[in-house]
Amino acid sequence: MTSLVRHKSLKKSGGSSRYGGQARYGGSGTHIRVVVLGQGGVGKTAMTVRFVTRRFICDYDPTLEAIYKHNTYIDGEQVHFEILDTAGQDLKSPNLEEKIRWGDAFIIAYCINDQCSFDEIMRFKFLINHTKGSSAHAPEVPVMVVGNKRDLELDRMVKTSEGEKIATALGCMFLEVSAKESHEEVRTMFEKLYKRCKACTALKLSPTAIRKVMDKVSMFSSGLGNHSRPLNRLPSFATDSMEI
Repeated sequence: MTSLVRHKSLKKSGGSSRYGGQARYGGSGTHIRVVVLGQGGVGKTAMTVRFVTRRFICDYDPTLEAIYKHNTYIDGEQVHFEILDTAGQDLKSPNLEEKIRWGDAFIIAYCINDQCSFDEIMRFKFLINHTKGSSAHAPEVPVMVVGNKRDLELDRMVKTSEGEKIATALGCMFLEVSAKESHEEVRTMFEKLYKRCKACTALKLSPTAIRKVMDKVSMFSSGLGNHSRPLNRLPSFATDSMEI
C-alpha cells in the first residue's frame, strides 16, 4: 500500500510543524522515516517513486516536495516507510534542519554525471551531524550516499571509487543505482538503509535502558492479573519515541 502527500512547501502552520509529532501507521510492523537529500535534478523523486510504485517517471517539478508512505516486507518483517522527497533547495534553508530532525535515516543523492551535485555531499552530511548530533554519546544516524544515473556511464564525471572514498570518510554507506533501469537496485538501497537503521536502534538499548524497559513491562504484566502471560520480547524498532 502506498499513499502520497504532495505540497509545494512544508512550512509551519497554526503553531505546529508538518514534521512535528509522531505520525503512525495502524497495525503492527516496523516504522522508519527516510529523508532524501541532494541537489535538484539528481533523481530524488525518480528513486522514491521507483521504490514505492516500481515505475520510472523521468520528469518532475523540482520545486515540489512530497511524503510517500509505503508498506512492504523485508526479511519477512512488515516495514512501514515514510519517505520525505525534498525539493532541491539552498542548504541554508531554515526548514531543512526541521526536515532532518524529522528523519530516522538519510539518503544523500548525487548524479554520477554531475560533479557539482557530488561536491554537495559533505555539506549535507555536516548539516545532518549538526542537526542530529555527532558526539560520542549521540546515537549513530544511518546515512547512505547514493550515486544515481548509473546508466549514463558514457557521461560519467564522478568515479565509483570517489563515491566510495567520500562515503567511507564520512561514515556512510555507499551505492550506485540507476532509477531508470532497475527497480531492484533502488529497493536494495532502501532495504540496506532500513537494516542499518534497525541495527543502530538495537545498539542504542544499553543495559540500563533494557532494565528500565523490562521494569515497565513487568509493571504492565502485573496489572493484567494472574492470567497474563510473561512478556519476554522487547518492543520492536520503531520511529516513535519511548521514554526509557
